[in-house]
Amino acid sequence: RYRVQACGLFSAFVLGAGLALVIAVLREVLYDRIRSADDVERKLGMPILGLTPLVEEGEVTQDNRRIGEAYSTIRTSIEFALPRSDRNILVFTSSQSSEGKTTSAVFFAMKSAQLGRKVLLVDADLRKPSVAGQFGVNRNNKGFVEVLLGECTFDEALLRQPQENLDVLPVGPIPSNPVDVLSSPLVRQFVERHAPNYAFIIFDSPPVMGLADTPLLTRFADGVVFFVESNKAHVGQTRQALRRLRDAGANVLGVVLTKFKALDAGLSYDYEYHYYSYGEGGKK
Repeated sequence: RYRVQACGLFSAFVLGAGLALVIAVLREVLYDRIRSADDVERKLGMPILGLTPLVEEGEVTQDNRRIGEAYSTIRTSIEFALPRSDRNILVFTSSQSSEGKTTSAVFFAMKSAQLGRKVLLVDADLRKPSVAGQFGVNRNNKGFVEVLLGECTFDEALLRQPQENLDVLPVGPIPSNPVDVLSSPLVRQFVERHAPNYAFIIFDSPPVMGLADTPLLTRFADGVVFFVESNKAHVGQTRQALRRLRDAGANVLGVVLTKFKALDAGLSYDYEYHYYSYGEGGKK
């Protein structure tokens, strides 16, 4: 009798273990989301440039140590990934909206300016601009498009703000023909005119899917930084967006995974704590 019970228990154990394995494999195959740095490299075939933590909206400030450390790492990774040249023109984009690219563009610009680099941040999202809002101001009637068309000077359109080494060029009135504007020779002329004056020119561009705007902008860029929101972006859609950029000849430097939460990625809380908190004191 005991032998029969032991065999039954062993069979149940094997069956349970096998079922758990099948569930884990199916979850991995069927779950069409990007959750971790490993997913970026394995499912997208792209290098990971860094992670930004998931925090409350009001906590996305330079005073937040976790945010600051994350963007310092991202800035360093981007600089290492860039080809060595006299100019560094960057395009920040994503496959869909609200994946953190604009916030990241602002933080990258600020971090670089703090290090003494002269930076120009351009809002090139001519459909849903948001750079001015990141600095707490409303858009006015002069901006990037008006500079391109010669309707105002570059200095007249700049967004005045206190940080040294940082110039911000917002969008004024939204044009009716964004693709026509971005496909004109005026953008190339703008880049050639201002590139010698800055260590970085950063274009915050629209999402890739369904729009021609970003592929047009990448013609003038030395590198493209692609942003993916953790646990939201679909693998297929993200691959398609990256393929569109490559087909346009873009030099995609890598992926930044935003709003990352270790528990959602199947990792322990300790991973996230130590990743962002190393050096804050105590035993290491």
